[in-house]
Amino acid sequence: MHIFIHKTHLYVSKPAKLDAEETYPMIIDLKFTPFKQSLLSENCLLKNPSQNNIGELIELLISEKIELKNINISAENRDELKKFIKSKFHIISAGGGVVQKNKKILLIYRLDKWDLPKGKMELGEDFPTTAHREVEEETGIKVQLGERITSTWHYYNNGKFRHLKQTKWFRMTCLDDAELKPQTEENIEQAKWMNEKNVKEALKNTYSSIQHVIKKFQSKFPIK
Repeated sequence: MHIFIHKTHLYVSKPAKLDAEETYPMIIDLKFTPFKQSLLSENCLLKNPSQNNIGELIELLISEKIELKNINISAENRDELKKFIKSKFHIISAGGGVVQKNKKILLIYRLDKWDLPKGKMELGEDFPTTAHREVEEETGIKVQLGERITSTWHYYNNGKFRHLKQTKWFRMTCLDDAELKPQTEENIEQAKWMNEKNVKEALKNTYSSIQHVIKKFQSKFPIK
């Protein structure tokens, strides 16, 4: 479960293996060490947290009292923790895609950030249908739906509720971009095909969740 709260990537995983643990500069086993804000650092691994630990961590991240790049949560009761995290938010479902045309992918420019086309699920839809519809609506192109890339959970607050938006991302192939046009009513200013060099530059001005999706796409489906 990949959760993005502001600039922090919170990853809830299966118990880490010893060789994987060695890649973390800070490992905190909360079975033996009390949870403290001062212990947290960049790219840390939290082992065996309680629900209270996770609740406190989420509040720290939402309030922006801490801002860390990556926090991996590793616990035997992973499914219970995931349910607990979801219970803290109003859940929104959405779908989006990384569209490929030859050796380029399509990015959109919205609200001063490079982004990927995506949108909320409508009544009666499933994730693939939502992703396909939203990509075509936001860009004007025709696409063929492909394999799922990854899922992300993105926090936002609309002033009334705390939301956690689950977006399932799919690989897509461009069928026809003759009508390529950004959907301005969704605050999209540009829809642009980018090569690998352009994408690398755009990733400097995007959201951490979008960086994650594009890196997953590039690792699963390398453009040759």
